[in-house]
Amino acid sequence: MFMRFLRRRTPRGFLSQFGREHEGSVLPMFALMVVALVGFVGLSIDTVRGYLLRSHLTSALDSAALAAAKAINAKTDAELEAEVLNFITANFPDQQFGATVAAPSVTVTRTNSMDQSITVSASATIDSSFMGVFGFGDVTVQAVSEAKRENFGTEITLIIDNTGSMEGAKMTSVKDAAAAFVADIFQGDSELPNLWMSLVPYSAAVNIGPSNEAWVTDYTTRRDDMDYIQDTYDDREPSWKGCVEARAFPLDTTDDTPTDGLWDSYFHESTLVDSEYQNNEWRDSDTWEYDHDVDERRSVGATSNDYTGPNMGCPPAITPLTNQRAPLDAGIDLMDSWHRGGTFAVQGMSWGWRTISPRWRGLWTDAVSADLPLDYPQDTSDNTQKFAVILTDGVQQWYQNNYTSYGLLSDGRLGTTNNGDVPDVLNPRLEAICTAMKDAGIEIFTVTYELNNEDTKGTYRRCATRPSNYYDAEIGDVVGVFKDMARKILTIRLSM
Repeated sequence: MFMRFLRRRTPRGFLSQFGREHEGSVLPMFALMVVALVGFVGLSIDTVRGYLLRSHLTSALDSAALAAAKAINAKTDAELEAEVLNFITANFPDQQFGATVAAPSVTVTRTNSMDQSITVSASATIDSSFMGVFGFGDVTVQAVSEAKRENFGTEITLIIDNTGSMEGAKMTSVKDAAAAFVADIFQGDSELPNLWMSLVPYSAAVNIGPSNEAWVTDYTTRRDDMDYIQDTYDDREPSWKGCVEARAFPLDTTDDTPTDGLWDSYFHESTLVDSEYQNNEWRDSDTWEYDHDVDERRSVGATSNDYTGPNMGCPPAITPLTNQRAPLDAGIDLMDSWHRGGTFAVQGMSWGWRTISPRWRGLWTDAVSADLPLDYPQDTSDNTQKFAVILTDGVQQWYQNNYTSYGLLSDGRLGTTNNGDVPDVLNPRLEAICTAMKDAGIEIFTVTYELNNEDTKGTYRRCATRPSNYYDAEIGDVVGVFKDMARKILTIRLSM
C-alpha cells in the first residue's frame, strides 16, 4: 500500500499537471509580453518614420535658406520670406509622408552688409502608426536651418563721360544715377570690408591725380620748354592738375604700368599764329603775362568753352579703389561737363582697367590699401570678382582741332588728320581693351546715353560681356539703368 504512493511520474505528466495548476497566471504574462513586443516594434517604426520626416524637412529648409541667402542683399525681408515659403512648398508640400507642415518661420538678420544670415524653422506632424495603442498621439518633428551670406572680394570701376556735350540735365541725371548706383552697391553701409570701387571721369583726357606725378614726364621742364613767363603772382603760377596724354599705341590700350613707359603731362598749349594766339589764349598777347581771370591754369575747375589755360578740359581726378562710400560720393559731386577737346572713351576705359588691374597693385597713392587691386578671377581660388561700368554720350572724336590726350588732330598721332576717320581708329581700340578685360575675367557693363550713332552703339554692345549688359539709355531712365546694373552686380556677386 505504501508502494502505491510512490508510483513514478513521467515528465509529460509533470508538465500537464503544472499547466493545470498555473494556467491562471501564465496567459496574462504571455499577453503582456506580446503587447510589449508589439509596442517595441511600433515604437521603432514610428521613430524611423519621425527620423525620415525630420531628415526630409531639414533638407527642404536647408535648400530654402541657402537659396534665399544668395539674394539677401538684393531683396527685402518680405521678398525673402516669400521666396523661402515658395521653395519649401515646392520641395516639401503639405501631406508629404502624410505629414501636416506648420507655417515656417523666417528670420532675416542684417547686422551689416557683410554679416547677414537667414534662419528658417518649421515643424511637421504625422499620425503614429502603433503608439496610439499606448495612448501616444501624433508624432511631431522640428527642424531649423541657418545660412549666412559670405561676400567675396569685389572690385568695381565706374567710368563716366564728363565731356562738354553732357552739360545741363544730362550730367545732372547721370550724377543722380551714379549716386544711386553707389548707394545700392553699399546697401546703406558707409564702409565695406571686402568691396572696393573706383570712379573714373573722362573727357578729352583722364586726370590721374597730381599726387601721381612720378608716372609722368617732368611737368616743370615741359612748362619751361613751352616758354611760360612767370609774373609776380607766384600763387597763380600754372600747375599740373593731373591729366595726361595717351601713350603711343599699343600702350594707350593696355594695363601696362609706368615702368613700361611714362605719360606726358596734359598741357593745353597756347599756339602763336601770325603773332596772335590761337586755340587757347591763356596768355595776354600784348604783355605775355598770365590772364589773371583764368582759373583753369590754377587747377580750379572751369567747364565753359570760354575758359582757357594749360589744364583746360581736364576733368576731376580718378578716385582710386576705396571701400568707403564718402570719397565716391564726393567724386560724383565734382563731375561736370568739361568743354574743349572731344570724347575719348578709349582713355576712360584704359584708365578704368588700370584701377582694377593687379599689375597696378600698390601703385595708386590714394588707394585705401597697398594690397589692391586683387588678382584676376581666374588667377585665384577665393572667388574674387571684378566689374567695369562705362557710359558715354558721344562719338570718339575731336571737338574742332582742340588739344586732347592725343594732342591736336593736326598732329596726326592717330594716323589721320581727318576727324571723320577718328572713330574708325579708336572704336577698334576700345573693343580691344574690352576683349582683354573680359579675357581676364572682368564683367563689363556698357551704356550709351542720348546717343544716335549706330556705329558707336555697336561698339558698346560688343564691349559688354553679354547682350543684357548693354543699355541704350535716355535722361528719363538712366537712374533706373544704373539701379538695374547694381542689382545684376549684386546678384552675380551673391551667386558664387
